[in-house]
Amino acid sequence: NALEGAISEVAYIGVSNQYIVNTLAGPLTVYVQNADPGARPARAGDAVTVSWSAEATFVVEPTKEAEE
Repeated sequence: NALEGAISEVAYIGVSNQYIVNTLAGPLTVYVQNADPGARPARAGDAVTVSWSAEATFVVEPTKEAEE
């Protein structure tokens, strides 16, 4: 449950940072809580690996509009 990619956009949104990560499976939107005060946030162009637990995985069915 992991994808490699590169960050294309970064937005500071108060309690978290929002990242757009371009992967071979398509772009992902990732939110990272700002819990470590001294941590350097990732920057556009950084190579990253996005991973998640199997329990957090679910399928989202396409809408009718997306199918057209």
